[in-house]
Amino acid sequence: MDGRIDVLINNAGSNRINKPPEETSLAEWKSVIDTNIAGTFLCCHEAGKVMIRQKKGRGLEGQGAGYDPDGKTGWS
Repeated sequence: MDGRIDVLINNAGSNRINKPPEETSLAEWKSVIDTNIAGTFLCCHEAGKVMIRQKKGRGLEGQGAGYDPDGKTGWS
C-alpha cells in the first residue's frame, strides 16, 4: 500500500446464507467465517502496517447480523 490511511472502517458482514443455523452446512459457515473474520483480519493487517509507519491512524470494527425467518436478511 502506498499513501496514507487515517481511518479503517471494517464492517464485514456476509449475507449469503438465509436459513437457520441448524440447516447450514459447514462449507456455508466457513464462507461466512472467511468473509467476516479473515477479511477483517486481512484489512487490519495491511492498514495497520501503514498506520504504524505513519505513526497515526484509527480503526473501527463493526460486525453483526441476524437470522430472519421471513427471508429478508441473512445472518453472520
